[in-house]
Amino acid sequence: MPQLDGKNRLKRMEFVYQGRSYPFFVNPEEYTQDEPSRSTVMQTKGGAWVDDFGAGLPLISIRGNTGFQKGEGEKRFKALRQMIRDYYAKGGELTFHNWTDDESWVVHTEPQGFRLLRNKANPLLFVYDIRLICLRKATHPQAVASTGGSSALPQVPRAIRALQPFLQKQLHLEETKLPPLPLVNQIRKLVTVTGGKMHHTPTAEAVGVVGLAYRPQLSQVAQRKLTQLQAKPDVAYTSLQAGTLPAQLLELERRKVRPQLVNGVRMVLLEALALWQSSSAGEKITASELEVLIENTHWLAEEVKAIDFVMTANLRRLGRLFQSYASVLRQGVNT
Repeated sequence: MPQLDGKNRLKRMEFVYQGRSYPFFVNPEEYTQDEPSRSTVMQTKGGAWVDDFGAGLPLISIRGNTGFQKGEGEKRFKALRQMIRDYYAKGGELTFHNWTDDESWVVHTEPQGFRLLRNKANPLLFVYDIRLICLRKATHPQAVASTGGSSALPQVPRAIRALQPFLQKQLHLEETKLPPLPLVNQIRKLVTVTGGKMHHTPTAEAVGVVGLAYRPQLSQVAQRKLTQLQAKPDVAYTSLQAGTLPAQLLELERRKVRPQLVNGVRMVLLEALALWQSSSAGEKITASELEVLIENTHWLAEEVKAIDFVMTANLRRLGRLFQSYASVLRQGVNT
């Protein structure tokens, strides 16, 4: 690590914006980096239950002064403040380099992100307090596409990673990364009519769910995945674990629940599988397709509530994960 330890030379922290650099001539007096998790612990009668969405965005807080040295401290402070003001006015990317700890981030300031503090005990010092949200590692390429219309959203591996632990367990992808044969056989039963519209699936009018609608439309990514699975897919010859969505789907079929509802669950599982595998294949899902998937998942969760409460809980969590994925996509975060 590049710290002043007798062997290494101390390196300063630095902001970079649109080709301009602001090195801290005096490193901050205080540096704090928080790395939160997006999880909620609920205490139930049977014990604790964790709703975990993976890692959150790191937060950095730096506080210090720009020194004095015959008025140079004031000039340095104004240069720092002007860079932040230019970023507010023009947008783009602001990069923060913590050379001391060998980390670089593309950052955005918190709502109260930049403060000037003056103190009568040190009237000639300009003290700053800066709070930053780390959007992604600075070594990662910019991924925000601006093509207008209903354009495909960029890949966001952070959001994918938030989905992965739950989907790997639910879809039995933890060991082989391949979907189990029983799940593939269920998905193969889906029949498309035209343009990704599904045959024999629920409609909001037929079931009458208040405030929710089910739209039997597959995303482009899911359509390609369905074609692949109906051809000759690579599968894992493993059994399904009780309490997971594929196992619960088989139970719905065994109990002769109406076929439209069973097909609706098959559609959501196909979308989940396609979304999980899309990042490695370089495929993308559009904002409108993701909205349909979220609404369909919530619709199904309400419909199966009277049939299988555990399945309802799994679908609700899946819907929240899709919403989290959509939220990160809208921010254009790619880490």
